Amino acid sequence: DDDLPIINFIQHTRHAGDWSIQSRYLTRKAIRICVSDEVAQAVENAGSRGKTIVIPNSVDVPVLAGACQERSLDLLIAGLKQPEMAVQALAALMKPGRTIEVLDDHVPRAQFLAKIASARNVLFLPNTEEGFYLPALEGMALGALVICPDCIGNRGFMNSRNSMFPAYDLPALIAATETAMTMPDSTRATMLARARETAARHQPAAERAAYGEVLRNLDQLWREA
Repeated sequence: DDDLPIINFIQHTRHAGDWSIQSRYLTRKAIRICVSDEVAQAVENAGSRGKTIVIPNSVDVPVLAGACQERSLDLLIAGLKQPEMAVQALAALMKPGRTIEVLDDHVPRAQFLAKIASARNVLFLPNTEEGFYLPALEGMALGALVICPDCIGNRGFMNSRNSMFPAYDLPALIAATETAMTMPDSTRATMLARARETAARHQPAAERAAYGEVLRNLDQLWREA
């Protein structure tokens, strides 16, 4: 029934891959809500039919007013998705006097967030292609200096002003992490402040308001689709 609005929520660029099951539905009329501009561009390039709207994910952890002074870890390596690379990074970055921990297994979310909050720096190792890499944004909110490679879906909120945003290869990651760990305090404070500002723009209230706007205008959006 073409009079019944259909909302298609899309969280990953893989939905646009001609090999994916999801891509088979892109030729069907729908209002497509995408979690990032990169996801929206991918599905539009794949020939999606209908209306495409971008509503970025929000972060549901409190944005800390300032970086916590008591942080037991110099570096946390979040390597669940890239365990071998995490081990290689640890070997390259471990030096006398440094406290570094690798997380390469599933842990409860509260424990994961607590680990981030206990670290001065966090090296995130996502999949090479993500729709919206939320852990990096959580790291910004929790006051850690974030090091995370370009994984497509984090381009909308990461840049060299609020984080270390290297290319996705091990030498670049090691160099960026070394820079983060040896950064002058004044430069670090500025970067952390910008990161908090970024996280503050991704609060649940803003996300809810954006979805509410879609629902209030659903009939009109469907006519435009």
